[in-house]
Amino acid sequence: MVRPPNTTSRASPLRTCSAPPTAPASAPAAADASATLADGVEIGPFCTVGPGVALASGVRLVSHVVIQQDTSIGANTTIHPFAVIGGDPQHNGYKGEPVRLEIGENNLIREHCTFNRGTPQGTGVTVVGSNNLFMTGAHVGHDCVVGDNVVMANKRANTTTESDRLYGRSVAVLRQRQ
Repeated sequence: MVRPPNTTSRASPLRTCSAPPTAPASAPAAADASATLADGVEIGPFCTVGPGVALASGVRLVSHVVIQQDTSIGANTTIHPFAVIGGDPQHNGYKGEPVRLEIGENNLIREHCTFNRGTPQGTGVTVVGSNNLFMTGAHVGHDCVVGDNVVMANKRANTTTESDRLYGRSVAVLRQRQ
């Protein structure tokens, strides 16, 4: 079951987005009133865009994508079905504090990927660079820093990483920031 965006601290009405011409009329999408959608953003059927989200020009949410909250996504990034982006950090110490996820430009995020926001115990922000490919099932955990030109095959980056041109398969763990 997919939960709606966490709006407990700042309830905003959702606005209905029209589906692209190829989608059936019965396939709505919704964006929170506080979300910022640039010109040229495409939001496919059954997508949800939560509060505090900013989508730059050319961002494409194919279908069934959830952008939960407090996330910025750079220009020309495409996100495929069943990705959950900007979710709460998976950390026992997280108590609802304001934290962010920042994704650069020209990223390709395939099906079933998950990207979590940062934690107050870490940097408070998860950062993903530009020109990356995240294959099906990739997970970017809280407080990670993923560089540019990274190809990440399924599984995850569990600790904070800083690298460009990384090609990871299964579990890729690089240098952890102290």
